[in-house]
Amino acid sequence: MTTRDAREKLSAIGRLARWEQQEAKAKFSELIRRARCEGPQLVTTRGGRPVVIIAADDYVALTENRPTSFRDLLAPGDDFEPVRAVAPA
Repeated sequence: MTTRDAREKLSAIGRLARWEQQEAKAKFSELIRRARCEGPQLVTTRGGRPVVIIAADDYVALTENRPTSFRDLLAPGDDFEPVRAVAPA
C-alpha cells in the first residue's frame, strides 16, 4: 500500500459519522437507523480497532460481484477483446 492509498483510506474513514462504543450500545436503534438512512457509521473502542456499521443492502452491493477465487480474478469478463500489439514501422 502506498502512502497515497493510506491517506485516502484515512480520509474516507474521517468522513464517517463517529460513535463511541458505549454510546453505540446505548443508542443502538439510532445507530441502525442512521446506517440505513445516512450511510456507514464508525464505532470506536478504547484501544481497539474501529468497526464500520453499514446497511445490509450496502453490504450486498459491495460484495455481490466480488471474485470468489484467484482463478476468477484471472478470467476475462464477457466484454474482453484481446488487442494485438503492432510493432512500430
